[in-house]
Amino acid sequence: MQKSLSMCSPYKETLTTEYMGMSMTYTIDILGWVNNKCVLNFESHINGTGNSFSDMYDVPADSAQVFGFAPKVRCEFTKKQLLYVGDNILEENNRNRNMLKNPDQIEFPDLSEMSFSDLKLLQIILNDRACKVINADDFIQIFEGLFQF
Repeated sequence: MQKSLSMCSPYKETLTTEYMGMSMTYTIDILGWVNNKCVLNFESHINGTGNSFSDMYDVPADSAQVFGFAPKVRCEFTKKQLLYVGDNILEENNRNRNMLKNPDQIEFPDLSEMSFSDLKLLQIILNDRACKVINADDFIQIFEGLFQF
């Protein structure tokens, strides 16, 4: 997947993991170059929850709203941005973490401990808004229903 992303070659992979008390399936779909941007879609679904979910969030593990949680993220990287994304993936691999394969291995260090490529990736995603949550309104409604705010 790393090579496909750094080259922006079409690629699709579906993975399953346990994360924060939830069994999740997620799909990464690299569409390739579209209008001079590398398009990547990310979608996840919750397949089930464990007792740790209830303990962590004080929300019933069998709540139907939990299973409605299915974020859809679309990233559109320019060629220049894609270079930084590739650098960050290589750096993650050198740290012996494989964040694209196992979200449990994602770590968010303090800003003072972040590498240049970590900071650049955050800038691309947050400041340059290369990635957007397509169904953000659904996402907010689910959380409001779950946590009663």
